[in-house]
Formats: sequence, C-alpha cells, structure tokens
Amino acid sequence: MARSTWLLLALAACAVVGCMGSRATPEPAKVPTPAEVEALRKQADTGDEVDQAKLGELHFKGRGVPQSYADALKWFRKAAEKNDLDALYRLGEMHERGLGVAPSLEEAKKYYQRSADRLGSGGLIALSRIYETGRGSPRDPVRAYVCMLLAEQMTVLSARMLSSLDPSDRFFEGSTEAIGRKRQELETQLTPAQITEAQRLAEEWAKKSLSLSARPATSPSPTASSRPSPSR
Repeated sequence: MARSTWLLLALAACAVVGCMGSRATPEPAKVPTPAEVEALRKQADTGDEVDQAKLGELHFKGRGVPQSYADALKWFRKAAEKNDLDALYRLGEMHERGLGVAPSLEEAKKYYQRSADRLGSGGLIALSRIYETGRGSPRDPVRAYVCMLLAEQMTVLSARMLSSLDPSDRFFEGSTEAIGRKRQELETQLTPAQITEAQRLAEEWAKKSLSLSARPATSPSPTASSRPSPSR
C-alpha cells in the first residue's frame, strides 16, 4: 500500500481511537451491578453516545439488565445519531439477523456502510462478507478486498496505538491475524490490475473518511452513503 494511504489511515486511526470509548478496551468480564447500570444510564441520558452504545450492549446481551432487543435498539439508535461505530455495527447486525426488527439486508447494509464510511472495522468486515458472497447484489470481489484491506490496516494501526498507551492491552490480538488471512485469501482472487484498482479505491475511501471525521455529528438518515465508485 502506498505511503500516502498509510498516512491517511494513520490519521483516521487517530480519530477512531480518540473516540473509541467502548472499543478501546474489552468489555469487563463481570456482570455490572445495579448501581453501575444506573450510573451508566444517567450518563447515557446526558446524550453521551459511547455510554448509550454501552447501555445498548448490556440490553443486547442481557448483562446486568433484562435481555431486550427493543431496549438495545433504542439506545443503539440514539448512539448512531452521533455515528458511534459500535452502535452502527450492532444496528446493521440486528437488521441483518432480524433481532427485534424485521430482517432486512438492505437496511443492514445502510448501517454497515455508515460504519465503514468512517473506517469502522466491524462495518468494513460485514460489507466485505456481503460483497464477497453477493447477497442482495452482484458479487464484487474488488470491493470485498477493499473493505477487508481497510479493516486490516485500521485494526493493525489501532492496536499499535492502543498498545503504545497501554502495553498490557491485547484487545486486538488474534483479530488482526484472522483479518489478515482473510485479506490474503481475497487477494488471490484478483488480478494485478484489480489489486491496483483496489488500492486506489482504499486511498479514496480513507480520504472521504477523514472528511467525515472532521464534520460535527448530525443525525443522518441510515440511507446516507459516501462510498467511492470504482473507475470504469
């Protein structure tokens, strides 16, 4: 990958890690106490999207609170209004699997795309899988590779940055290797010309992601998409 693309991704990783919140460290193993849940709820009520996504995750998994997809959707949607990456990914997953909502791959892709537009690894990996299998649209091996390439680089860069902050942090161990293996698998399906095109698209994607990161959060429609178009 070109040095300019690495620089763009490094800048994007700074933006992502800077607002990771619940993504910066793994969820605690213990079930939160009622007092901890109440404290989290108060923070979520103030409009903090990271805490809203955390509260949504508790309801999604039924940890410390009754399991409720309806409540999970409520909090994920609030967090998604400010483009929280965890919330966007979970909303995509819930629409894809029909958890608390009617299953809709079309709606799922809209949320995955919003996450991927901001270089969220979860959204990128989900889109890569959809492009690879051709679910709901024709197969697109180039886009499948672009998404996995970006997911790999963002995961590697985020892991390095978090490790520099806390050498004991091993949150991304294993996932970077698995993503790398999948990226290599997808690469074998492409011609040299397609790989060159994919790298161009990845750089364009990174540039657009930085422009999104520089904008104040709004309440975008889940139909919003800024993915780059391949050259013809």
